[in-house]
Amino acid sequence: MDIFSLKKKTAYKFIKNRLDKVKKTNNIIPVKIQSVGILAESKLFEAYDFTKKLGDNFGLKPEDFKILLYENPDEDNININYPGFFETDFGLFGKIKSDEVKNFANTKFDLLINYCASDNLFANILILRTKACLNAGFYNEKDEFYDIAIKVSSNKIDTFNEELIKYLNILRLLD
Repeated sequence: MDIFSLKKKTAYKFIKNRLDKVKKTNNIIPVKIQSVGILAESKLFEAYDFTKKLGDNFGLKPEDFKILLYENPDEDNININYPGFFETDFGLFGKIKSDEVKNFANTKFDLLINYCASDNLFANILILRTKACLNAGFYNEKDEFYDIAIKVSSNKIDTFNEELIKYLNILRLLD
């Protein structure tokens, strides 16, 4: 067994154990969304940077958003506009090795939005490691990571954002 297989196997074990703990605890829902963390794949931001529109809809400034992009080492284009994370930033049992990724995980967000694919193991680890009050992402029947899961195809970002804003308005978390 090579080191990457061992890393993935222990990461899955971490996720299973953490999900069992998360089910037993209740998150405190914020009174109002004031800080947002965003996880996304770099190829998404190369095609379309939707953060300005999202900021306008949330009534937040650009500095209220913190973005971390998953950089796939198999792809040539790497986005340098936002900080990124790689598979190599994680050790055994999902331990974070990179200071920048640790910073992101230790930031207390009112809302964490995951735009990564549901099978992105390292984005899932970050969802469980962050100190977010609410987690939002694309619905997948196997996932238990999100407080708000929206069922749209993963390439319809605008539709996802509209639905998310609608739900946050219903919960009276946006002005």
